[in-house]
Amino acid sequence: MNESKHNAVVVAESILGKKLPEDVLENANKKFQEYSAGMMITLELIQQFGEEDLLKGYRICGTGTIDTDGNIGRIGGLKMKLIASDKLHEKKEERKFNYFFVPKVQFPTAIKIAETEGLEIDIVPIENISEALEFLNNLVPKPWLINEE
Repeated sequence: MNESKHNAVVVAESILGKKLPEDVLENANKKFQEYSAGMMITLELIQQFGEEDLLKGYRICGTGTIDTDGNIGRIGGLKMKLIASDKLHEKKEERKFNYFFVPKVQFPTAIKIAETEGLEIDIVPIENISEALEFLNNLVPKPWLINEE
């Protein structure tokens, strides 16, 4: 397990107050091997093994490394990731991402990219995993979007 996955598991276990299965990320998709997926892997583990629905019907994407204290760090390829997240479901408006979580240290750059590229996604600066969870916990549930396929 790479450092990013390890850190994600450590942080998720700390937040959930329980040990996750040893092989929890053993068969994780190879595209999540990069360090920049740490924040999102952590949130997914909390979503999967926690008691609450963090997403509440929203489509959330993001990027950021994570350390074992839950701090979110800078990543590479920010422009590419922002453009891809905005354009991913271009032909299906209802399938677009609602929010893009970005490391707080890169928020000004993300805003400039979004303006320059004409992106229509709400960018949320995240400094640590607690901020991400607070943002998600404060979302008003949208039950008509939950489990929409």
